Amino acid sequence: MKKYYFKPGCEQDACYTIDAIKEDMAEDGISEIEVTEAVIQRIGGMFWCNEYDSVCDVGECGKHCDAYKPRNKIKGICIHHSNFHEEGNKKITIKL
Repeated sequence: MKKYYFKPGCEQDACYTIDAIKEDMAEDGISEIEVTEAVIQRIGGMFWCNEYDSVCDVGECGKHCDAYKPRNKIKGICIHHSNFHEEGNKKITIKL
């Protein structure tokens, strides 16, 4: 499972992989940044849809969504389905 991190000063609902953070650092000319580890937050019946960048009800996915693509190519959880995250307590420093 991929680990995600919150960058300082970013929106509360936006967390990123280390690779994405390093790409942003290179573009912005930053050599070091301290980030906070993201922890999965479970909310019953709800999920984050990466396709529409929004909170969705589980019942909205599947037959009711044009972007639905099952992970196993047959049926089940959509490839766009993602968890919610909140800031944890662990901080790490990323260097380029």
